[in-house]
Amino acid sequence: MKKNNYILLLFILIANVVCIGQTISKQTNKNYSEAVAIAESNAYPEAIPLFKKILLKTPNTPEVLYYLGYCYLNTANGADSAIIYLSQGITALPKQDEKSSLSVDLNLSLAKAYQLTLQSIEAIKLYEKLKTLIPSDDIVMQTRIAHEIETCYNAIELVKKSVKLDILHLGNTINSKSDDHSPLVSVDERTIFFTTRRPSSYSKLMPDGQYSDKIFISTRDSISNAWSKPEIINKLFKKEGHESGVSLTANGQVLYLFRNDIDGKNLYESLYDGTTWNEPSKL
Repeated sequence: MKKNNYILLLFILIANVVCIGQTISKQTNKNYSEAVAIAESNAYPEAIPLFKKILLKTPNTPEVLYYLGYCYLNTANGADSAIIYLSQGITALPKQDEKSSLSVDLNLSLAKAYQLTLQSIEAIKLYEKLKTLIPSDDIVMQTRIAHEIETCYNAIELVKKSVKLDILHLGNTINSKSDDHSPLVSVDERTIFFTTRRPSSYSKLMPDGQYSDKIFISTRDSISNAWSKPEIINKLFKKEGHESGVSLTANGQVLYLFRNDIDGKNLYESLYDGTTWNEPSKL
């Protein structure tokens, strides 16, 4: 693996392909390269069965276990499976590779998987271990690790003070068979913005069988209390890619959103002029 690839690990998959052993057949190496390419295109669910087939032919291969765990880490509800494969990958590492970039990648991914499953103590142990694996003069990575440790301690306190929430189905007018998430409700509770992966003329079919995230809006009638048919905020969608709502100001005039498109992953701000939402500007 290239030196310091782990710096970007929390956000992107490592881009290079490592050799998985001299005794592996050329066909298996070819399959491995193809699986990595699919994973790098963010088609994680498609890559998982390919890595599993490779793992059957190359048991206990740290690189394969890493990619398999990382793919699970980037799928919905896949953190538990990620823990299994990443742990196996760490165990399978030769002693001389304990401080290699692959070791850092494995431990960093495993720590993140523990965070996602609210196993904060286990995550902290790994982050403390990572501080010894990463050069002390790597200020960027050391700062990131310190931030993750702080986040884990915050999670421990928040879980102690957990708040009970009731999740309600808003009816077939709002909810769909696709993933509907990230609701943003105005202060008067008459307007709701939500992100959905339902099909639309602005959405693109993704490798996992759903469409790209887009933001829809619905208003509630003051007399009947019925929600209107959701409409896509088409002013926002001039590029293909994911676009989801992040936050709405109290007056309902400013919408903050997240875009993952050809310009990368960024936060944007869109203003409402009383009639339409303007083209979002990058923060």
